[in-house]
Amino acid sequence: MSDRRERLRRGAALEMAKIRRMDARSAAVYIWDYYKLWIIGIGALLFMVIYLAVHLSAGVRDYRLYITFAGTRADVGTGSAFWREYTEALEEQDGQDSRDGAVEFNAAAYFDYALNQGRGNRYYDVFVSYIDAGVLDAVTMPKEALIQFGATGRLLDLDSEACASLKARYGDRFVYTTPLDTEYSDSPVPVGIDISDSVLMREYQIYTEEDGCVLGISAFSSRVEEVERFLELILE
Repeated sequence: MSDRRERLRRGAALEMAKIRRMDARSAAVYIWDYYKLWIIGIGALLFMVIYLAVHLSAGVRDYRLYITFAGTRADVGTGSAFWREYTEALEEQDGQDSRDGAVEFNAAAYFDYALNQGRGNRYYDVFVSYIDAGVLDAVTMPKEALIQFGATGRLLDLDSEACASLKARYGDRFVYTTPLDTEYSDSPVPVGIDISDSVLMREYQIYTEEDGCVLGISAFSSRVEEVERFLELILE
């Protein structure tokens, strides 16, 4: 082990000596050509750490509802016309200010799970961390992407007791997947609700008609009733 450390130390010293003999421009070109993958990797890691630190610190708030619209460029995030219409509808229903237990719509999750299962995508890494931390309540994806993601076990089984009301109302919209964990089930399990006819598609076209739009609930969400209310309002 000590011999390996010594070789690494000597190699680093030789590289530094080589770089010091170059002018600034040549040194910058050399470093980028030979170390760009390391630079990009470290930069992406730092971005993710800072992003998580900032946003998860905000995540300690008592959210009323947190939904991610994955893989869309449509303007449906927090502060958008869609968000305003939704929070105003909530206030009309029960008089509760939407700022008291914030409604958060995240439309800046630029990944398509059906393409490469999110490998190497920092937006996907952040998305998964929000699910695992219990911050996120629900996600929308194109149908095929959600079917594939649902197989990982991170979406709620809609046949569970917590979803009895959802099943009674939206059972005919259920979308199924076969779990990767065959110990859980080797038969298809409902993990999504088809909302291709919702306002998200009719007015905001967050995905193409061909891809469809399906909503899945986080397996760690404690706000299933709020997700059901969301469904009520967007399917009116």
